Amino acid sequence: MFKCRFIDFLFSVLPIKRWQDFLVRRHIQNCAACRNKLATTEEARQLLVSESEIENLEGVWPAIKLRMDERKGQKPQAQRRWRWALATAFLFIVLVGAVWLYLAFEPGKGSPEQPFAEQFQINSIEIDNEPAQAFVYHPLDSKTYFVWVEKKT
Repeated sequence: MFKCRFIDFLFSVLPIKRWQDFLVRRHIQNCAACRNKLATTEEARQLLVSESEIENLEGVWPAIKLRMDERKGQKPQAQRRWRWALATAFLFIVLVGAVWLYLAFEPGKGSPEQPFAEQFQINSIEIDNEPAQAFVYHPLDSKTYFVWVEKKT
């Protein structure tokens, strides 16, 4: 079901006819649940109207042409603009996400070394038989440790 919803989302976000055709055909060929939702031939025939069932055909085609001209007005163009804007925003988000993932998980970077893999401990230290204080410094990206000792004052 998630895949079906995702296909619907991609269909509505990218208003490119070839893309939409590809999505629909590819998805319906592979998804049994969506194929079961399609109308059968008998159900589709019930929706069709033949000429013999219509009594007055004189004003049909001018009315259809008028409705088609009305649909070519501002509303579909505004919808196309919104679809393109959403498609552009979607592609921008995908691009930003891909760049972020690439930078976050750069190839060859690997996992950081265990910082405490080789631990050592100074229990007590003295200088001239007096207690002293030890300092340990470990620079990042280095396997070097610096230890220095000072007398306590």
